[in-house]
Formats: sequence, structure tokens, C-alpha cells
Amino acid sequence: EKSFLTAARLLSSARLPEATVQALNHMYERIDGKGFPDQQSGKDIPLGARILAITDTYADLTQNPRNPFRKQLRPIEASEVLAKYKGEIFDDALVDLFRIVVTGDDIKNKLLAGRRAALLVDPDPEETTVLELRMIEAGFEVKTVRTAERALEVIAEEDFELVVTEVELQPIDGFALLETARRTEKGRAATWVFHASRADREDVNRGFELGAADYVQKPARAEILVAKLRKLVEQGAPQRGARTAVSGSLEEMGLTDMVQILAQGRKTGALKIRSGNESGELHFVSGEVYNAVFGKRSGDDAFFELLKLKTGDFVLDPDFKAEQRVITISAEGLLLEAMRRLDESARA
Repeated sequence: EKSFLTAARLLSSARLPEATVQALNHMYERIDGKGFPDQQSGKDIPLGARILAITDTYADLTQNPRNPFRKQLRPIEASEVLAKYKGEIFDDALVDLFRIVVTGDDIKNKLLAGRRAALLVDPDPEETTVLELRMIEAGFEVKTVRTAERALEVIAEEDFELVVTEVELQPIDGFALLETARRTEKGRAATWVFHASRADREDVNRGFELGAADYVQKPARAEILVAKLRKLVEQGAPQRGARTAVSGSLEEMGLTDMVQILAQGRKTGALKIRSGNESGELHFVSGEVYNAVFGKRSGDDAFFELLKLKTGDFVLDPDFKAEQRVITISAEGLLLEAMRRLDESARA
């Protein structure tokens, strides 16, 4: 408590923005108002400070062997500790978002869901935190931007099935954003929904006239809004193109876990892996491993070699169709055999 200003003082020569200084100075506040230095509570605590409180504690739990548990916790264990203090010390929604990022839950959600790409356009991070969390949990691939200008940039670069936007934006409002985006090929294909603080009759009518699928006034329960969004996207799915590929790194989730998830979820597609100069593929049909390719190897041998990789990147192509089945062993059988081989190798 005597040294909480140290961080800001150490960085004073960097001339940090005032918002950053406030985040540093208030990272020891608590959501229930029992922290310090000013006993702020809830959303009165700066957003940056609430984020720092979580990340600083997580770093201590996972990197400092002298933390209260006297050992370095695994990411999932540290996330469980943070979850115990949601609503007491930490911001509920931010803890949930943080857990998704650090434990691989996001990758799992992406692999299991028919991932739908969505763009959130809202200048207020407080308004989007819970909505983004609920959309991720419901199977959306979410990107968030704060201005209409940035929204037009990402719409030109990426394919979105859904755009959820506030009306009050800069440098143009949400209506002008919709009109402008509709004149582009990618913007024309998306489903648009207004989630706005301004919702008089004139605004609502204008939104629908411009082609919005829905107009929802704030505040709205995130769960109900997300249910509406899923329904709208599913209704429009037959008219849209290929599903979104899922990508990530093997550091986020290992191949063994991914094989289990895809098998249990009865998924179809090609899991393409690149590690350094090496590359390979695992082909799935309704959760069964049909083939594996790694360098000049194929079949079972390629599968077992791929499972040894610990670093690299992967992409799951959900539209890939396997031509023939080369591997006849079940996914569970393959994983058991892989563990047996690793065990033998360790004892040798």
C-alpha cells in the first residue's frame, strides 16, 4: 500500500497518457470497493486498472514460485483462482474473457463451433466487453473496432457474416457506415444489426429502411441479443460462402487435445500444421481420422510423428473433403497407441 505509485513513477519519463497513469495507480482497487487507494468500486475503476489487476495477479500465480500457493500454477489453475474472486476483487466479464484467451477455451470453442465471423463497432469498451464474451461463447469469431473509419477498413479486408454497430460513431454515424459498406462487395453480403443507445422512432425506421436485420436499444441483455444474432446468421447461412477456417498455434493447444476435441465433436475437415520448415495434415470425417500426411510419410506413421510437434501453427479447413480412408484405427485408439509409444521412448 505504501508503494502502489511506484509503477507510474518508474515510467514517468516516458510521458505516459493520463489514462495509462490512472490504470497503473488504481490497479489495486477492488470491484467491491474495499481496495486502495480510493476505494473505487465497479465500473468507477478505470478499465485499464481492472485489466491490470487480473494480468498482474495471473503473472504472479504462473511465474512466481513464492506466490501464496508456493508454486507456479498452470494457466487453468490460475484462471480458477481468479474466478473465485469474480465480483469481489476482479471484474466478472473480464475474468471470463481472460480465461478464454489463456486456457485454450477460445481454440476449443472455435474448433467445435461452426465459427461465424462478426464485427462489433462501438466506441465504448464497457458496452462491448460482455457482449463480445457471450458472442465468443456462442460460437462467433469476434473482431471489435471503435470508429466507423476503422470498420470500413476491416470490412474491405475481411469477410464478416454479421456486423453489430452503434449509431453514434465517428467520423460518420452508423447509418452512413451501413450505406457506405453496402456499396462494397464484402459489406453488401453481411447481416447488419444496430445495437444503439439512440432508438427513437425515426432512427429505428431509418435503420430498417437501410436494410438492417434488427435494431436493438441499449441496454439489452447480452444473452438475449446473442440468441437473436445467432438466429439471424443461421437464417442467412445458406446464401453465404464457405465457412470460416480456424487458426492458432500449437503453444495454445497441443495436437493431442485438438484430436480429442475434433473426434468428440464429430468434426469434418483438414487440420493443416506447419512447424518450422515441416508441414503436415490430419484429415477428419465425422470425427474419425481418415489420413495423416507429414513430409514423405502418410497414414499411422505420419500421425504419430505429427503428435511429437510442440511448436508451430495450425489451420482447420472445415470445407476439406477426404478422398479415401487410409487410417482405420479410431481416434481414441490412435491416441492410446501414441501414448504407449511415448512411454516406451521415455523408458528407453
